[in-house]
Amino acid sequence: MDTIEREAAGLACQLFGADHAYIQPHSGADANLVAFLAVLAWKIQAPFVQQLGQTDLNKFSREEWNELRGALNNQRLLSLDYYSGGHLTHGYRHNFSSRLFDVYSYTVESDTKLLDLDRLRRQLHE
Repeated sequence: MDTIEREAAGLACQLFGADHAYIQPHSGADANLVAFLAVLAWKIQAPFVQQLGQTDLNKFSREEWNELRGALNNQRLLSLDYYSGGHLTHGYRHNFSSRLFDVYSYTVESDTKLLDLDRLRRQLHE
């Protein structure tokens, strides 16, 4: 990560003629939101846009736009429960992720503090 950050900061300095640049996200929540939206753009939006044959989102009809919005929302997310060490953005009810996704959580075993991978696999397939 450090190598990537140094390269990005160097490129930002060149681009803006600056002596210093800071390129890290504001927070993990911001970074995760960008990651979630990037995955949804690739897995949901891109095929939808290709199916319509229209690359300019501004030219979508209201019905097409609402159909895309509906497809992007309520996708499923399987993540480590907040109280087991998961991140706020992994479906915690007071975070935007719980509004964007149909969240399913897994936990660590209370006695061992480890994941039961067999149980997690079963949950994933459900």
